[in-house]
Amino acid sequence: MDGEEEFEISAETNIAKTVEEDLFQKFVSIVDELLGKLPEDKLNLFLESTDFDTYKTIASNPNSANNDEKSDFFKLVNDKLAQLPEEAINEFIASENWPLYEEVGELYN
Repeated sequence: MDGEEEFEISAETNIAKTVEEDLFQKFVSIVDELLGKLPEDKLNLFLESTDFDTYKTIASNPNSANNDEKSDFFKLVNDKLAQLPEEAINEFIASENWPLYEEVGELYN
């Protein structure tokens, strides 16, 4: 491999990483809004749990999270979103944000 080929591979890797970071950052803002739709009792339990500390740490700076942390974050959020009222789940599935959620799921689930 010559220097030019190595640079092209490095540039492609950096672009892919940036796209993935942007995707995860958008995911965090989407789920942050969705979690606010949890029933009050479930939301309060979440806010008082150690899971919320994990959520808060990653949500406050999503690009600093490594892949394992992003995976843990996705699983945590996915479990919480399953507790949403059925109407909120159906609205989300029908929204323009659902494909992004699925893509992040493929990356980190």
